[in-house]
Amino acid sequence: GGEFASRGPVAWFDELLPFYQGRRRTIETLNFHGEPAENELFHPAVRLADERNAVREIWANLPPFNELVRCDRLDANGVVLAYASGAGLGREKIPVLGYKRFGPGKLLAAAARPFWSWRFISLGFGEESGFYDRMLEGTMSWLTVRDDFEPVRVTPEREVFNRGETVAFDGLVYDQGYRPIPDVTGTVALQSGADTFERDFIETTPGRLRAEFNGIPPGRFQYRALLEKEGRPLKEEKGEILVETFSLEEFDRSGDPALLMAVASATGGEYAPFTEFDRVIEAVNRQPIKETEQEEIILWNKFWLLLVFILALAAEWILRKVYNLI
Repeated sequence: GGEFASRGPVAWFDELLPFYQGRRRTIETLNFHGEPAENELFHPAVRLADERNAVREIWANLPPFNELVRCDRLDANGVVLAYASGAGLGREKIPVLGYKRFGPGKLLAAAARPFWSWRFISLGFGEESGFYDRMLEGTMSWLTVRDDFEPVRVTPEREVFNRGETVAFDGLVYDQGYRPIPDVTGTVALQSGADTFERDFIETTPGRLRAEFNGIPPGRFQYRALLEKEGRPLKEEKGEILVETFSLEEFDRSGDPALLMAVASATGGEYAPFTEFDRVIEAVNRQPIKETEQEEIILWNKFWLLLVFILALAAEWILRKVYNLI
């Protein structure tokens, strides 16, 4: 605001900002728009749509800012998200939105106002306040979520797979505010010598993709995974996985002795390792077991038997009547 502009450079405070003033100024009053930086179109504070062209168009048609603090100093570690664009600004690129990182933390600064007017462009058409809410939600998510993993990445489910099991790759596609990026496509290719296998990524949930290979032969494979949006690469990963020669059953035949002993004890059985197979066979009682089953059928509580009995009596009476046997 005006107080910040008129105060001029403040060393301790300027160290926190992505951009700042080189000298004391007055706040400028004029109408202008924000122009998003090309490399930051998918930043959550900028991304008001899911396509690059749509992001540019929305920013150009949003209600204009009408106050500007002209910052002419950019910090070496600062990142500009949007510049001022409009008549009367000349050819100078003036930052209006940007951020600076401090270890795991970050600070976002704006040198233009107001933003609240964005809320009315959608409400005026009888819609929800989409652009304003989208910017606010994305910015707050990005500021408060720790950057403990890459928002766009591809990783194999494991580095070593057993023979016969599914070889799977997982993909994550989020923007820097950890909102899912839609309409992302991708492929994974495995290669070992002359053997090459390729699968497409399939979206399982918003922001999560998966590619699965079945029937991959044993061997050491180089993989190359690529994620794209609108024909532009978002992420490319390369690495190596191993498919073991042995299946899981062949690799470990020891079982879980403690668990098997507990089951045997609870069911009246006996545990023995496979090395004592001969002793177990000798201990098994191989005498035939005779079983006897007895069933009791009560006729009078079964309707169909009663009906058959009545029909038989009726048929017998009719035959006697016909042949004069009465």
